[in-house]
Amino acid sequence: MRLSKESLKLRINFFSDDRGRHYSTRKNNWQFTKFFCNFHNTIFPAANVSLGIVPQKLWLFAKVDGWNNLNAWSDVFALNNWITPEETFAASSVPVHAQAGFQGRFTDKFSYRLYAGYSMHKGLLQFAYNLDKGHFTAFNSNHDEFMAGAVLDVVTEPFQGGVSFKYTSFTQGKKSTFIDGIDAVGVPQLQGEIYGKYNWNNKLSIGASCHLQGKSKALCTNGNLVDADGFADLGATVEYAVTPAFTAWVRGENILGAETLYTPFCQRKMRGILAGIIIKL
Repeated sequence: MRLSKESLKLRINFFSDDRGRHYSTRKNNWQFTKFFCNFHNTIFPAANVSLGIVPQKLWLFAKVDGWNNLNAWSDVFALNNWITPEETFAASSVPVHAQAGFQGRFTDKFSYRLYAGYSMHKGLLQFAYNLDKGHFTAFNSNHDEFMAGAVLDVVTEPFQGGVSFKYTSFTQGKKSTFIDGIDAVGVPQLQGEIYGKYNWNNKLSIGASCHLQGKSKALCTNGNLVDADGFADLGATVEYAVTPAFTAWVRGENILGAETLYTPFCQRKMRGILAGIIIKL
């Protein structure tokens, strides 16, 4: 096979990231304090290579990267808003995140991507539920993650949509700040997204999306592991452009009335409706 400059692309870089040397905690006086943390990393490799097999149709790719997670209070609260305010959060890191696969196009309208990968997690942030007090406690542990996934996108003039699925498997935790030798908690093995949107003459658009999530493990502070059920969360949105500068929209959430478990032990079954306007100045 003959390679050309257009078919082979390579980027390699090594960089230092020392931000993870600290972690933050929210105190009653709202002061920001810093402490040393053993889960941070300072040197990360970064490489990205792609190889064109069939011009404009098929590419092989591979990449490796890494990063630190500061786990600031705002970041943790976005993951779990039932966390107790007295909690402290250690910074964590992903020293290695590697992924390889192939991507391409069937036609100008259909594109796809298949991949497999591996990640090393140092101090993966997780949560254990206190049954007596009704809130979560944060802890960290080291895990290896193996993943595989597929993405299919469709883009036409009035319609765009897609399907994506990801399978993830974690090794049991080591060097945990809570309990060693348990599965990663709050991480579903299977996740998927299905979405579609139809745009009529840039005047009316109707879209729908469905988040699919398989079973996951949940942990109690007494050490018991339980299963958290999977669910399908379906939503739909309608937008109408009254004028080029004024658009009204309405969205229905959890249309199926499913017991959504984005956070284990905290089921949400309510349907919801949101509405709003968009003004372009």
